[in-house]
Amino acid sequence: MDKIRFAKKEDRNELESMWQSIFGDPAEYTGVFFDRVFTPELTLVWEERNKPVAMLYMIPYEQMINGASRKCWYLYALATKPEYRKCGIMGKLIQRAEQQAVQAGVDMLFLHPAGQKLFSYYQHFGFETECWQQELQLTGGLEKQREVLAPDKIYTDLEEIGLRASALGNGTGSSEADNGRKEAKAFPIEKSVDKENVDTADIASMDIKKDEAVLAVENADAPCSGAIEITEINASELWQCYENSSLFTEGGFNCERNIYTLMLEEIVREGGKLLKFGWHGKMAGFAVVVPTEESVEILQMDCQPQLATQVTRMLQTMFQKDKVTITQSPEELIETLRENGTWLKNSLKKNEYIMVKWLKQEMSLKGELPTLKYMRGLVLM
Repeated sequence: MDKIRFAKKEDRNELESMWQSIFGDPAEYTGVFFDRVFTPELTLVWEERNKPVAMLYMIPYEQMINGASRKCWYLYALATKPEYRKCGIMGKLIQRAEQQAVQAGVDMLFLHPAGQKLFSYYQHFGFETECWQQELQLTGGLEKQREVLAPDKIYTDLEEIGLRASALGNGTGSSEADNGRKEAKAFPIEKSVDKENVDTADIASMDIKKDEAVLAVENADAPCSGAIEITEINASELWQCYENSSLFTEGGFNCERNIYTLMLEEIVREGGKLLKFGWHGKMAGFAVVVPTEESVEILQMDCQPQLATQVTRMLQTMFQKDKVTITQSPEELIETLRENGTWLKNSLKKNEYIMVKWLKQEMSLKGELPTLKYMRGLVLM
């Protein structure tokens, strides 16, 4: 008797309970997942005594390669109840998922193993690591940023800061002093900034305005000039930024809007920030940022390369962290930050991240699109 079947709507309580028990995710997340993403006909379960004891979700994604869209399924939340493990159940679910994918005309399956040991496990089913995650850690320079930004108070919360500052010498919020200094009139506590002693950027005024940040950068020797504006936005707004970025159009694993916004909302629920960059009145990039005890973690960022260092410094200062960790960003942006000499320390790690199984022999990432070597998009975790 075949114990594999598609899920039913009435399985939701059992599946959600299994999910919370095995993965430890809170009801807030599982509730939203089952409300917005769960598709019974794309969910396989193994049944014992009329109840699911193992599960596997197939989530549609799209892969852009050389301008062509390829259909792929992300195998997600693969799990078996402890008492039914080591019986080959999950292997059979994976094989059935492959059969369903072939019938649906899917080009490839991919998954993100939750631990290093699982990479070797999935190799038994024909999956190979074809995507790595670049993790760039930048350390140092916060004290110098503080000298520039902060008079008597360091603002630590984005909503508290509001953070609106206009560029030195751009005609707003500042004036030229007789001694060659520029004075910040709108700064909470007025402070003069000696331009000759500032290496990377001059910061002018700051007035409290919720959910918006504009920090000034103007330096004759800097790669860019004018105010860089950082605005906190919601998940739908960030989707629009992402959809029009190189991360979406040049090789990323792209999911549907409702899945991407679900990921973003979960990140925000856990304390993350969704930010948009503006420069000279135009959208210049975006970032998904999570502050931790030790660092600012930039989970995804895309911006014009000439703005990369200034934007990263601004995020470092906004969250008051000396260490910045960046992943899921274009390789040219990563290289720009690595080559910048203003960090006391920078290190780059390359971690195994995504395993792929091609369902059509003529297809493979290897040698076809070098930018796919490193992960650029977000996937459900």
